[in-house]
Amino acid sequence: MRRTAILLAACCAGACGEETVESPGPAVPGTSWTEVPPAIAETGVVQLPQAPVLLRSGQHGRMCIDASRRGVLHLWKCHGRANQRWTFTAQADGTLELVGLGGNCIGGAAPDNQLQITSCTSPASRYHFDGGRLAEAVSGECVTSASFNGGARIFLDRCSPENSAQLWTVAPLTQ
Repeated sequence: MRRTAILLAACCAGACGEETVESPGPAVPGTSWTEVPPAIAETGVVQLPQAPVLLRSGQHGRMCIDASRRGVLHLWKCHGRANQRWTFTAQADGTLELVGLGGNCIGGAAPDNQLQITSCTSPASRYHFDGGRLAEAVSGECVTSASFNGGARIFLDRCSPENSAQLWTVAPLTQ
């Protein structure tokens, strides 16, 4: 079975500013490329990071997805503590689970589509990562930040290539 391409470490053509590096080698969390390395272009497969990582706003790289004590997701200044650590787990159907605090997953949108931490058994905890966007597998809607300010809610919304609040990058815990 061929695995779906998952380009988690790429920030897309220099969108990460000073963090952009040119690399012909394998994907390394927190790096990006000005062009996709030939091995990835040919196979379409990138190895998932094995260690926990930060999910940083692609528009405001100092802000990360953060789980509150109540399990609600919001944007907060990156600090790397347990409530900002996420591990990507590939599923047999080609989707990803984003496992965080307490072994629970990002998912379980509340009535206002705000994301929270939920059991990984829910179909709503599965995502596709495409072009810097995390799309929920069931609805097809994208993980979106309400703003780039601390405390901004993280919710699902219709995916739009013009919406920079839907762009996410992966960064190692050591920043």
